[in-house]
Amino acid sequence: RESQSGSWQYSFTQEWPFHGQRNQLSYRVSFDHQGGSGGPSDGFGDLHLNYRLQLQGGKGKRVWVAPRLSVSLPTGRWKQGLGAGTLGVELALPISIEIAPKLMTHLNAGLDVQPSARNRAGARATLVDWSAGASAIYLLGPTFNLMLESLVQDATEVTGQGETLRSTTVLLSPGVRWAHNFSGGLQIVPGAGYTIGLGDASDQSGLVLYLSFEHPFKRN
Repeated sequence: RESQSGSWQYSFTQEWPFHGQRNQLSYRVSFDHQGGSGGPSDGFGDLHLNYRLQLQGGKGKRVWVAPRLSVSLPTGRWKQGLGAGTLGVELALPISIEIAPKLMTHLNAGLDVQPSARNRAGARATLVDWSAGASAIYLLGPTFNLMLESLVQDATEVTGQGETLRSTTVLLSPGVRWAHNFSGGLQIVPGAGYTIGLGDASDQSGLVLYLSFEHPFKRN
């Protein structure tokens, strides 16, 4: 939730193993509230369908690599700024590294392409965005983590027919997360952080809340 504009986004992701944990399928749906000078608007954003491959990693490994391919479907209302109005493709490469027994780092690079995306006026242009993230996770205890995450986003927006405007955003987010383990194998992980927009992105500062339900994997 952005402190200045009052805009917020709720997103829900569900992931399933496909013939084992090496291949995973998921979807992500989001609901947005946009404040600011353009007038408020509420609604669902574009739907994302994802495939993730556990390329490297496993129990006892120090390096994990799990590239992801996503397709975004134009389910959001582009006239209200809630969607791109076109099919999109996103590639992501996350890498997790155990630096020390109590210190982890997560690295992530992403590329998002949306051909013939629309703005609110209906003008079309192709958008090519990229992002890079890095974080440090310190295990203060077996079920309590301190987190410092950072993200650089280089994004474009449609400003006219065949015309785009590119901008770069830098975000820094300190936070915490903790786990509740249950005898049946379920793990519930809440988390909270505050995102700080640096430089021209100061208007994007705001609260981040997270809740994950991790069910045990059982092979039939």
